[in-house]
Amino acid sequence: RADGSAPVTVPAAELSTALNLMNESVMTAAFAGHQPSIPDHRVLDNLVHIWTTSIYGAAV
Repeated sequence: RADGSAPVTVPAAELSTALNLMNESVMTAAFAGHQPSIPDHRVLDNLVHIWTTSIYGAAV
Protein backbone atom coordinates (compact mmCIF):
# COMPACT_ATOMS: atom_id res chain seq x y z
CA ARG A 1 0.00 0.00 0.00
CA ALA A 2 2.76 2.42 0.86
CA ASP A 3 4.31 2.17 -2.62
CA GLY A 4 0.96 2.21 -4.42
CA SER A 5 0.96 -1.47 -5.42
CA ALA A 6 -2.23 -2.17 -3.51
CA PRO A 7 -5.10 0.29 -3.14
CA VAL A 8 -6.22 1.42 0.29
CA THR A 9 -9.58 -0.23 0.89
CA VAL A 10 -10.50 -1.96 4.14
CA PRO A 11 -7.95 -2.00 6.97
CA ALA A 12 -5.12 -4.45 6.23
CA ALA A 13 -5.50 -6.33 9.53
CA GLU A 14 -9.20 -6.92 8.89
CA LEU A 15 -8.57 -8.04 5.31
CA SER A 16 -5.84 -10.46 6.38
CA THR A 17 -8.05 -11.88 9.13
CA ALA A 18 -10.94 -12.44 6.73
CA LEU A 19 -8.69 -14.01 4.10
CA ASN A 20 -7.06 -16.38 6.59
CA LEU A 21 -10.42 -17.46 8.02
CA MET A 22 -11.67 -18.05 4.48
CA ASN A 23 -8.57 -20.17 3.74
CA GLU A 24 -9.29 -22.32 6.77
CA SER A 25 -12.93 -22.87 5.77
CA VAL A 26 -12.18 -23.60 2.12
CA MET A 27 -9.34 -26.02 2.87
CA THR A 28 -11.27 -27.80 5.62
CA ALA A 29 -14.28 -28.30 3.36
CA ALA A 30 -12.21 -29.49 0.41
CA PHE A 31 -9.84 -31.81 2.22
CA ALA A 32 -12.45 -33.26 4.60
CA GLY A 33 -14.87 -33.98 1.77
CA HIS A 34 -17.59 -31.60 2.95
CA GLN A 35 -20.16 -30.34 0.50
CA PRO A 36 -20.24 -27.87 -1.04
CA SER A 37 -16.52 -27.63 -1.61
CA ILE A 38 -13.90 -26.96 -4.25
CA PRO A 39 -12.13 -29.97 -5.79
CA ASP A 40 -8.78 -30.58 -4.07
CA HIS A 41 -6.76 -29.83 -7.19
CA ARG A 42 -8.49 -26.41 -7.63
CA VAL A 43 -8.20 -25.10 -4.05
CA LEU A 44 -4.87 -23.31 -4.49
CA ASP A 45 -5.80 -21.59 -7.77
CA ASN A 46 -9.07 -20.33 -6.30
CA LEU A 47 -7.49 -19.05 -3.09
CA VAL A 48 -4.64 -17.33 -4.94
CA HIS A 49 -7.16 -15.59 -7.21
CA ILE A 50 -9.24 -14.40 -4.25
CA TRP A 51 -6.17 -13.19 -2.32
CA THR A 52 -4.69 -11.41 -5.34
CA THR A 53 -7.88 -9.63 -6.33
CA SER A 54 -8.71 -8.76 -2.73
CA ILE A 55 -5.31 -7.17 -2.15
CA TYR A 56 -4.48 -5.67 -5.56
CA GLY A 57 -7.95 -5.11 -7.01
CA ALA A 58 -7.36 -7.15 -10.19
CA ALA A 59 -5.85 -10.43 -11.27
CA VAL A 60 -2.11 -10.07 -11.73
